[in-house]
Amino acid sequence: MSTETAKPTTAGWVLVALLAITPLVKSSVDLEGYLLPRTLFFGLITIAAGALLLFQKKGNYSIPAPALVWLALFAWFLLGLGTIYSAPEWWFTTLRFGLYGGFLIAFISLFRSKTITYSDFGKGMSIFAIIGGLMALGAFANAKDVYEAVAPFGHKNFTSAALLISLLASLQVYQSKIKNWNFIAIAGIVIATLAIILLRTRGVWIAAILSSATLVICNRFLKPKELSEGVIPTKYLGIAIGILLVGIIAVVSMPQNKEQVFDNANVEFRFKYWQSSLEMVAEEPLTGVGAGQWKINFPKYGLDGTNTRVSNGETAILRPHNDILWMMSEGGIPGALLFIGFFSSVIFIGVSKLMKTSNLNERMSIMSALAIIIAMLTYGLGEFPIERVSISIPTFIAAAWILKDSKSLTSSKWIASGIVLIIGVLVTHNAAQRLGVQQEIQEIEEGNNRQDPGMIIRAYQRHDMDVIDIDAYANPIPYFNGLATMVTGNQTNSNNLIREARESFDYSLELHPWHVATYNQYGNWYKAKKQYQEALDLYEKGLAISPFNIELRLNRAEIKLLTNNPAGCARHLLYMIGQDDHPKYQRLVVQSLRQIKTQGLHDAINDFMLETDVTSMNDRQLFMAFIRYRDRQ
Repeated sequence: MSTETAKPTTAGWVLVALLAITPLVKSSVDLEGYLLPRTLFFGLITIAAGALLLFQKKGNYSIPAPALVWLALFAWFLLGLGTIYSAPEWWFTTLRFGLYGGFLIAFISLFRSKTITYSDFGKGMSIFAIIGGLMALGAFANAKDVYEAVAPFGHKNFTSAALLISLLASLQVYQSKIKNWNFIAIAGIVIATLAIILLRTRGVWIAAILSSATLVICNRFLKPKELSEGVIPTKYLGIAIGILLVGIIAVVSMPQNKEQVFDNANVEFRFKYWQSSLEMVAEEPLTGVGAGQWKINFPKYGLDGTNTRVSNGETAILRPHNDILWMMSEGGIPGALLFIGFFSSVIFIGVSKLMKTSNLNERMSIMSALAIIIAMLTYGLGEFPIERVSISIPTFIAAAWILKDSKSLTSSKWIASGIVLIIGVLVTHNAAQRLGVQQEIQEIEEGNNRQDPGMIIRAYQRHDMDVIDIDAYANPIPYFNGLATMVTGNQTNSNNLIREARESFDYSLELHPWHVATYNQYGNWYKAKKQYQEALDLYEKGLAISPFNIELRLNRAEIKLLTNNPAGCARHLLYMIGQDDHPKYQRLVVQSLRQIKTQGLHDAINDFMLETDVTSMNDRQLFMAFIRYRDRQ
């Protein structure tokens, strides 16, 4: 078996170091899994790569057809043909696709000129696996629940996926038997495998099995006829797969894990996300809804079928948990075809190269790259790795290796380096801007949690809406200002603040026309002004989106009480379950029942009043009598 003895170039060592420290890149003000600091980090690397292309004396700067396909996807989103509600989200999402394109072009040229090698990539990812894996295992050891083991990628699922990518990249270093690095690669593989097993992410387990099967198929069958041996003895691959499966089975068989692993609730929720995505495609088949706009459009198709926290507005669904449907819903059918076309062509070219090359190191590099791409695509069927730069950037480096010798259009270094530099500057500037306003976002959300309207108002006044207008949970930033100014205005009888609250709610609905919490609070604005019909109309609009939202349902019932219809209020309350401990539910039940003086139109409430001596009961007795009656219905 051949070995690789060439020493890395300076650029190669820099790449090793940058990939190695990726799990350590984070920010105290980032609110979504280190996405922003790592986008900034990779944006800076893109600028450096573009400058390297510009100043290197030799190199092939032509861009292969699949890379042009990805650039076409970037350009398609850049057109912004869909209905863009949030321009900052459109720009941020589109630039992320540009970032991948910039990396692709840069690394194709750097691989061609041998400025860097696949071995450099594998070495960096081996250390990535060690650092990231140890951080993940530390988080797992200190977490009360596996879902609290968020380090170092913001969520245990993405940690597991990133470690799988790093493991597959490390295989090339292990196979090439580079002095000292062989042991580092083995350590990375072992640590990453252990973390993947313990973090219990089913999608990553499936991706690990399919990527391992890819290695077996490539090693055993996809080779020239004259090549009798595989890169790795099949028995070793079998042993590795066996260890993975035994580890997964051992974890699943533990009583405390079995129920969680086989819980299908999340799968059922995904069907809801996918159905809504297809409805977006049906409405906008050509343009899609626009980059970054899925999270805004999703509630439009109703939140019935989502979990309680989503229905109640405590959190939001931000992505469809399927990268292909994400591309299709935000970019229309053309966006999905470009996405599928890019990865399909990369896989086809990689397989074609394997069928022709007998060089064992080259074969292992291609096998590793193909396994990485298969892993990401597999995981992307149930999650959204295309958003996570820590997963996608290594995948696009792997794709660049496969494409480095592909036929391509002739290009000058000015065009290639210019594209990379422009993308790098735009991504870096945007990510830095967004990080710069995260402090205000953090203060606004902290003020909301503390119920401190003054804190919200002060942070909102400093905040730049042109940089971020929707927070990490798809809440329009003006919504918080509307809530804070409404509360303060009502407390101080300030007409200016009350008017500002209304303007903020209007602005909020311009940014997110299906934001349930805004309908609820805007309804409260009208309720405070005793304009009950207007309040009820807004509550009903919110309930049309989220029919089981408890705050909207209680507010609708309260409007009945405030408009001298206590029986109507009680009837609404009769059909609410699971809210027995809710103070407002308890209060409305007692108040409505005590205000009913005559029989109304609601038979169920009439029957309760006939069988219950309301006047002889205290509030607690009356409430419990109502609950017992409700539960018999």
